[in-house]
Amino acid sequence: MANTCFTSWFLVGPKADVKRIYEQVALMSRTEQDALRDGHRLDTWPLYTLLKNLGVDGPGDGDYRMEFINAEACYETSGEEASLLFISEDAWGPKIAAMGLLKKAFPEVRILFSSEEDSMGYFFTNDKDSVHFTGRHVVDANLPLGDSYYEYFKDEKELVAWVNGPFSDMLKKLYGETVNADGIRDARDIDERLQEIDEDAYFYVYDVVLDESAVWLGECGPGEPARKKTAA
Repeated sequence: MANTCFTSWFLVGPKADVKRIYEQVALMSRTEQDALRDGHRLDTWPLYTLLKNLGVDGPGDGDYRMEFINAEACYETSGEEASLLFISEDAWGPKIAAMGLLKKAFPEVRILFSSEEDSMGYFFTNDKDSVHFTGRHVVDANLPLGDSYYEYFKDEKELVAWVNGPFSDMLKKLYGETVNADGIRDARDIDERLQEIDEDAYFYVYDVVLDESAVWLGECGPGEPARKKTAA
């Protein structure tokens, strides 16, 4: 059984190109929602149909198992550019190879993503310069007497400030205890401390890993860089 991976895709580029992609994404997401309401799934995988409708050629046996889980994608324009944000539910991981075909068909469109397979603790992005996806650390925490937390932080400093501020304040309010972190290593140790306070509490810290192999999708250019030849 495949693990579920949720991916947020952010596309930005020439208005005509992004609008064309948006129209097909919106169509496919609505089509899938209609199918689900009727009690069945689409016979074909939406990503394959999306590429086909856009005239993008690709191998027929590729992995296109992507479900568009938001019926209305977010489309915005600014001058001659436009941006598109939509979320997908994927089998195993983000469909980088298939989206690479889209990139090659629309080379001026930058394709950025943030992907999370939280059941495995895997978090990835190709947004090297934090153009849209700024989170570099994730906290997944639960205080049974209070709230659950699922927070992204742009850097260690921001994460530590949240731990020593709002989170510690809430812990004191609920349990009469506080926590303190001088750095991310201390933050990772909080889970053990919480277990002593409430065995059902937890505090997990994850790093968002930069997917170097997919950075090219987020660049404005003709496509995937040529692979370097290795010496014989």
